[in-house]
Amino acid sequence: MLTIFRIIDTQTPLASEPEYIPAHQLATIANMLIDNGLIADLDDGEIEGTACNFEFNPSCFSLAQFATIFAGNDAALNVVEEAQYHGRSVRISDHDDAGRTMISVSQHLAVSPDLAMSRERAKRVHDCLGINNRVTRSLPLIEIQHRLAKPMVIELFKEHDLLTTYEFLLRMCSIDCGNATPMLAWG
Repeated sequence: MLTIFRIIDTQTPLASEPEYIPAHQLATIANMLIDNGLIADLDDGEIEGTACNFEFNPSCFSLAQFATIFAGNDAALNVVEEAQYHGRSVRISDHDDAGRTMISVSQHLAVSPDLAMSRERAKRVHDCLGINNRVTRSLPLIEIQHRLAKPMVIELFKEHDLLTTYEFLLRMCSIDCGNATPMLAWG
């Protein structure tokens, strides 16, 4: 099992609301991703090409391309526009009603890479950072930056043979998140 570290934003207020999209718009988005060689961040159990629950970076495409897909569906276009503005992913998800698919702005900041590692390695990272991962599921990015700057923490990462992970976390935490209030989350 893997633990994935990613930068999220749960604090920035959003102007758009999740919106239903019809199946042909979902299919067009999926084909657009496939045709351009982009990989969506699929939920567990989903299969590329038939996925109904996934996230993708909308900034890989122009707003005009989405305007063509969402002709007559201004609310869906607003979701994509807001996601691009905030540098966040777009979330596609099945709704409780069969055959209903929702599009919404994701919490995940698309400008930041994810960091995946084994649960054992993640436990060592949490230990180095002084985090009880059973109690805490995320921390403000600024807090992680402060912890990473401590000489004792750097030494712990070296002792646990995690220097590459330390450097990756340092780069992750230095990403300019614009107007977002970023958190580092894991799960």
